[in-house]
Amino acid sequence: MKKTSTKKRERGQGSIGKVPGSRFFYIWYYDNAGKQHRESAGSELRSVAQELLNQRLAAMGRGEKSPTEIKSIRYEDMRQILIENYREKKIGKLVEENQADGTVKVYPYKRNLKVLDEFFAGMRLDQMDTDVFRAFRKKRRDENIDDSTINRNLSLVRRMMNLTIREKSCNLQSRISRWFPTRARSERVS
Repeated sequence: MKKTSTKKRERGQGSIGKVPGSRFFYIWYYDNAGKQHRESAGSELRSVAQELLNQRLAAMGRGEKSPTEIKSIRYEDMRQILIENYREKKIGKLVEENQADGTVKVYPYKRNLKVLDEFFAGMRLDQMDTDVFRAFRKKRRDENIDDSTINRNLSLVRRMMNLTIREKSCNLQSRISRWFPTRARSERVS
């Protein structure tokens, strides 16, 4: 019987395999920081796993973050990036407010960040989608808030997301443009 050998991958090309107890293929790869990631391909086909691995390696080559790293980004992280951007660029006035637990929270002057803090607290970046923004809009409308104010709130969320994407090298720009479609002033939701 002739022995067949599979071609071994070069170093840095990731790997594909099965995990005990799962019928799906998994991929393993290292990010730019040297951290290993394991991800299910969600398929029993090796070719699907290979395609996913190629996508992840290409993203790492472009300097993007892995999907597991994107899942770790929370609203509070995005908020902090916004505040730091305001400090660096000296945009507006920042107001410090003492909290009940003794901590100090920073707010941009005349920007209603408290409303966003209440609604989006603890939410992950990848959880924020059109349905979440519709729920926010509905909640604010139920409080009899003008649509122009709601649009300003959502534009602040968009600013946070864009700054986070730029700073963290995430590839979510297409998703954000889907969540916040660009419309002419006359077409704005009211």
